[in-house]
Amino acid sequence: MKDKVLQIISQPLIISLILTFVLIYFLPDFFTKHQVTHLTSQFYDRHNTTYFEDLNGDLKSEKILYYENVLGKASFEIHDADGYLIDQWNFTSSHASKNWELWFFDANNNGFKEIYMITKRNDSVLLNIEEPFSKDPFSKKDILIEELKNTDEEIFFSTFIYGVSDSDNNRSKEVFISLNTGFHGDPRNAYKYDFHTNKISKSPHLTNQSFINDVIDLDNDGIKEVLLNNYAAGNELDTSFTHRSDYHSWLMVLNDKLQFEFDPIEIKNPFSAIHSMPLRNHEGAYDILTRINSKNAIEEPSKLVLFSNKGELIKEKELEPGTFFIFAKESKNEFVLFNRKSGQIQLFNNQFSELLNFSVPPNGFLYSLDIDEDAYKEWVYIHDDLTSVTIFEEDFQNQVSFNVPSKSTAGLVPAIKYSSEKVKELFFREGNNYHLYSYSSNPWFYLKYVSYGAIFLLIFGFVWLMRKGMQLKLEKQRAIEDQISELQIKTINNQIDPHFVFNAINTISEMTLLDNKIEADDFICKFSDFMRGSLNHSDKIITSLEEEIEFVENFIQLQKIRYSNRFDYSITIDQDVNLGINVPKHLIFSYVENAIKHGLSRSKEQGLLQIQASIQDSKLLLIIEDNGPGIGAGDTPRRDSTGNGLRIMDEMFDLFYKLYKKKIQSKVIELFDQDKNKIGFKVELLISK
Repeated sequence: MKDKVLQIISQPLIISLILTFVLIYFLPDFFTKHQVTHLTSQFYDRHNTTYFEDLNGDLKSEKILYYENVLGKASFEIHDADGYLIDQWNFTSSHASKNWELWFFDANNNGFKEIYMITKRNDSVLLNIEEPFSKDPFSKKDILIEELKNTDEEIFFSTFIYGVSDSDNNRSKEVFISLNTGFHGDPRNAYKYDFHTNKISKSPHLTNQSFINDVIDLDNDGIKEVLLNNYAAGNELDTSFTHRSDYHSWLMVLNDKLQFEFDPIEIKNPFSAIHSMPLRNHEGAYDILTRINSKNAIEEPSKLVLFSNKGELIKEKELEPGTFFIFAKESKNEFVLFNRKSGQIQLFNNQFSELLNFSVPPNGFLYSLDIDEDAYKEWVYIHDDLTSVTIFEEDFQNQVSFNVPSKSTAGLVPAIKYSSEKVKELFFREGNNYHLYSYSSNPWFYLKYVSYGAIFLLIFGFVWLMRKGMQLKLEKQRAIEDQISELQIKTINNQIDPHFVFNAINTISEMTLLDNKIEADDFICKFSDFMRGSLNHSDKIITSLEEEIEFVENFIQLQKIRYSNRFDYSITIDQDVNLGINVPKHLIFSYVENAIKHGLSRSKEQGLLQIQASIQDSKLLLIIEDNGPGIGAGDTPRRDSTGNGLRIMDEMFDLFYKLYKKKIQSKVIELFDQDKNKIGFKVELLISK
């Protein structure tokens, strides 16, 4: 089974598919559906907030810088689409909030947006409106929103303008405002400014710090209601403001008169925060979906709770620990739940059935806005490092990621800038600074799978050629190995002939008859070791130097016994010689056998066979030397009766070089004394590394 699997995996097609997937995984994603390009970044030393808004309806955004002037008062300046300063507006009051926020709406439907700003002077919180680009520019300053009762202490405000809406269907647009203080606890109210009557309406005290989330007709009666988000800060409130506890949050809905649509519903989770949004029901009206974030999720788990538009409990769903945010889909019959702590994103319908489950890295911030003006909002995810950004399509598919060159820890807030009629740009506000990006369709997106197919074909072609080349190389290698093996067999046939075997058997027989049991046993052991060495690794063409010398020594000892110790031998190996080095099988043996057979066996005097191994110029030098007389009258440097043995060795050296790139040089030297009498032969073998 294992071999079959390996055989399948080793196929070029499978290898190519695996390599293609790996390569595509590690390649930069050139085939995202959209591409993001960094256009510019602007860094300011002066503390200000930057906005881009199309104020004059020419589909090009002006740049608005909101800051504090040299007198410490609120001020803003407007630059045109080309960056040139148009004018500066100064006010006699100061910023009401530390966030320095502006809002932009066209409340009077004349095609030009007004700029809304909330300021503070002494005991008064003021609304200021400027419309700088209409034919008849107007300015409404210092509209009193709230008169503060306690002006002896510094009061921290959080202000928010929801937008404009005709809540009571009287064709008069209204601006909805929420105003909150911290520990002081008052004001914490919602307000409505009627653009035409120039009057401010005020809600009852809202107990918690509350912000308007939506103004919508919940029950289809033609009159709009106001949905609030709030947070239980746990402040001790003066009972002259409210008798409700700020340790719990309260579900509150206001009618068009800014009165409670139904009695506030207490959410008995200490220090909890609630976010309410409309969720369309089967009757076409809206229920109220409320997300409750609990500070102590173990004792009081966070929940999703669905109320009717009359405040009646319909259903609820407990949530895992985390910090949750909800986002309404355009249809308002589905919603997205985001757990910032875990990064889990879920899409639910109005029955709380899960439609999608998706994850992003945890602890980031999720925003929803239509960047490319295709009527579908994209999701902009700011990662927890506050520099990495990922943009998803509405269904969380086709993402594109990039990094913003942030220089502060203020965090990134995404928004839209119009650069022309058909082009919108994405900008990120970051404290005093901002960064501009283009977000457009990627022309390579539709070539994605064609390119993947081309990558596969290229890899397949490369793998096929590599495999074919390896096959040819292996076939060539096998052919060389076969030739070497054949030559080695010929060498064995030439050298270990039947006479040697018969002589060995006769020797054993003779020792037995003479009752030389110890010598016979020793001879048999050596003969057995020699024959085993001949047969072992018969399928191999190389052996280690150590194994070759051991094999040769067994042969020499057998021959000594055969020739009645007519010769002696010595084997000398230098210390720096690596006995593990690979050499052709029978490399030394061939020359030793030749020296004994045609030299020492015929010597009338005591013979001597010497084998030496040393290193010369980083090469292995092997020397086989004997003092035998040679063949006699027909003496020749090649002391082989037929010359086949040494010729075979030369052929094997050539093949060995082709296979292993190791060159073996051989030299046969006749030895003479001072009187030029032949006294032996020496063979030198030089093997490169």
